[in-house]
Amino acid sequence: MNARGGILGRKVTLKILNDNSSPTQVATNYQTLFASDHVDLAFGPFSSLLTTPSASVAAHYSYALVEGAGGAPTVFSSPANLAAHNVFDVGQVMDQAVVATGGTNNTKIIAYLHGGATLSSVQGPVKFDSLGQNHQAVAFTFQWQPNEAFNQVLPASATGSVPIINPKPNWSS
Repeated sequence: MNARGGILGRKVTLKILNDNSSPTQVATNYQTLFASDHVDLAFGPFSSLLTTPSASVAAHYSYALVEGAGGAPTVFSSPANLAAHNVFDVGQVMDQAVVATGGTNNTKIIAYLHGGATLSSVQGPVKFDSLGQNHQAVAFTFQWQPNEAFNQVLPASATGSVPIINPKPNWSS
């Protein structure tokens, strides 16, 4: 992304915090990202167990939270999302929303994503309902290979259905 000029000419820096799969720790991490680090954009954690508390913190700070892997129905029906409607399923659309709104103003991004735009992703077309769930894209699964790689396995009918292999991050406990 930075090789293509970043987003709106700004270099993108990815900050990843270890949540130890703890709902308490993930809430603390997102409070740090929003209140202390003042990040421009936020992506949700890897599981629905962690997305609900992170979404609550994101709603408190008026951030959009794009979720690629923790999108169980309970995330979208949580009290925080029902009040703020700030969680969106499928993380690949954030750059499109930033470009369309002309910046990283989260209020504008939330309004844009709820405005009925059809976006594109590796899964296919993306259009969010009133809760932020995408009901147009084809489902796919994530799979870690022991000590090797992370596979995104798409259905054979999906565009680009060859599995996408990502190196496993070198996380420390």
